[in-house]
Amino acid sequence: MIKNVLVCSLLVCATSSVFAETATASSNDLFQNAGLSLKAGTGGLGFDLMYSFDPRFKVRSGFSGLNYSQTINKSDMTQDGTLRLNNVDLLADYHPWSGGFRITGGLNVLDVNFKGHAEKTAGGFTTINGTPYSSTEVGSADLDVKWNGAKPYLGIGYDGFNSRQNAGLFFTTDFGVVFSGSPTVNLKTTCIASNPLICNNIDQDSKKQEDQLKKDLHSIQVLPIIQVGVGYRF
Repeated sequence: MIKNVLVCSLLVCATSSVFAETATASSNDLFQNAGLSLKAGTGGLGFDLMYSFDPRFKVRSGFSGLNYSQTINKSDMTQDGTLRLNNVDLLADYHPWSGGFRITGGLNVLDVNFKGHAEKTAGGFTTINGTPYSSTEVGSADLDVKWNGAKPYLGIGYDGFNSRQNAGLFFTTDFGVVFSGSPTVNLKTTCIASNPLICNNIDQDSKKQEDQLKKDLHSIQVLPIIQVGVGYRF
């Protein structure tokens, strides 16, 4: 009886050891195909998580963002405000020669937003559609421009992920475009004049100014992506 128990115990220990080694090897293989990179560029600052299926194909998902002051200068109105960039990437990399060069395609989930307010002159005038209005006529003229939604991305790049088979640091670059389409444009003007005729003129000028901004920004159908970074393969 004791002999049978000892034999069973040895079998259980041997089996457990084999499964543990297999699980450890599988876990190591899994992480060897994964990496993390930090990036900076036209989309802001961010990171990418990546996983390689073989030397020719890998997938990436990441985030980048940044807020900074921006001015839109037009002869008929000047807007000061903040440009907010928030982007989520869902990308696939194809390495045709199993090296560093890659062709990338996928989706870029955009949240690009400019919020601004019309700049007043030293005399307190706000210009809308080329017409100056005093501070007793216009309280504010706020501009909201947005690019958002899931948009196609196509680009090329280079990274040293494949050259780091046994883990290590590598550099990465991306050059591409997001097919963003035209932005939505909204200009909201507040009339504080007591004369309804002046308010009517302000409304008409505001509408014309908004239409002109839409026309000016309609030509921006793609957004460039240029970024560099450093990564680590596990």
